[in-house]
Amino acid sequence: MKIYIISFIVLFCFSLSFTQNVYLANELVNPLSGTHKEISKDKTKNKITNDAELVDSMFNCETDFFTIDGNGIIQNWSFINDSTIEGGDTVLTGGGISLAYCGDMNSPLFYSGNFPESGVSFYDEIDGWQSIPTTALISNNAGHGSHHYCMGVVSNVNRILYYFEGNELIIVDSLVTNSFAVADLAVDEQGQAWVFVGEFTEVSSLSVYNSSGLITTYDIAFNSAGAYGSFFLNDVLYVAIEDSIRPVIIDGNNAELGEPITFPNFDFLDMASCQNDFCVNSNSMQTISSCDDYLSPSGQYLWTSSGTYFDTIPNNQECDSLITIDLTINTVNAAVLLNGNTLSSEAIGAVYQWLDCNDSMNVIEGETSQDFIPLSSGNYAVEVTENGCIDTSSCVFVETVGIVENLLEQDFVVFPNPNQGDLYIEFEGIQKNLKVDLISMSGQLIQTKRIIDSSIIHLEMNQPNGIYLIEISDESGKKAMLKILKNEN
Repeated sequence: MKIYIISFIVLFCFSLSFTQNVYLANELVNPLSGTHKEISKDKTKNKITNDAELVDSMFNCETDFFTIDGNGIIQNWSFINDSTIEGGDTVLTGGGISLAYCGDMNSPLFYSGNFPESGVSFYDEIDGWQSIPTTALISNNAGHGSHHYCMGVVSNVNRILYYFEGNELIIVDSLVTNSFAVADLAVDEQGQAWVFVGEFTEVSSLSVYNSSGLITTYDIAFNSAGAYGSFFLNDVLYVAIEDSIRPVIIDGNNAELGEPITFPNFDFLDMASCQNDFCVNSNSMQTISSCDDYLSPSGQYLWTSSGTYFDTIPNNQECDSLITIDLTINTVNAAVLLNGNTLSSEAIGAVYQWLDCNDSMNVIEGETSQDFIPLSSGNYAVEVTENGCIDTSSCVFVETVGIVENLLEQDFVVFPNPNQGDLYIEFEGIQKNLKVDLISMSGQLIQTKRIIDSSIIHLEMNQPNGIYLIEISDESGKKAMLKILKNEN
């Protein structure tokens, strides 16, 4: 599949697009094509003048680009469609031998190089062309946002790629045998520099760098004689060669030049695109279910209820990604009711697991029902799984009631337990003579009754609500002990 390289170059501070030309005496020499052209002596020293005025500061940055010629005249051109370029209006004069464009369509800022002298100049609409000193002799610059790259010359050949950080030039790459075969570079929206590499005029690769070094390369082959500029426009990378401009097309690990777009070279030395620092915002919608609450993608909001919310984060172009979030907050009912010695989860139709709080919250094997009756006094909790969420209740203390021990020869039942003041004890058969003692938890005897020739006994409890002991003993001294709970509402 073939795709166009999408990277619209935007220059933030100064981003220069110097020509391939170097100076020898009073001639302008293109080291790629070998052509010579006589120029006036004053232009070899300082071509920048302050008698220029920007004619038009409103450009369409989706279609417009600029050229600079040997007389320092900057002209505006526009892509009418994929195959037609029109324009040529002069927008500024007095420039140097190279050109770059900063700012946006409402506040343009042109830069022009002073090569072979150090330094560059930028055009200010109030003060005209202003000079900026540089610490090294550079032949070409380009950038996007805060990312800046420069080309350095070794023996009249472009072989050094710098990353410009503040006032410091950091070497990103230094070629030994090859050179930058098109003496121009372009920087994409990710702050990566794209340069053509080869031997003299034979381009063999398209290399992509970040500030730390080489990222990737694409194989490409063409003769760069007559090439005088490369730039990004409307997310497409172009290279200008003689009387045409050609897009660069990527196909896997290979790159190739697309169909030429006619563009006569009227003594042009360099080009720059209309570089508008614009963002392409993105929009997306997410449907999210979360337990209890949800932290927004930006980390700025914590939502605790269901609804539709909006958030903004940077997208991969560092522009706004606007997110609409359809949020469902699921909760777990972890409340527990204690009725007598029975614990009940208030969650309906959930998954339950009862835990022993006195045993490091360990699972109580087999206890997975909504209700739980502990066999011994202690603290208990339930883990509830509901709506895809898990929560654990608080620990609840249970004082167990019922039969503690029975050494009597017959079984019996106690009901109701808890009771509201009336308690019954019923045996399987007729009892001849049994003593029944009601005792407080502090050991105080409250009342005594006997079962004589009966199977059931009724105790009236007028005491306050609470836990009580009942001791049943027969004539032989055998006993049964049970706990009861009075809970009179």
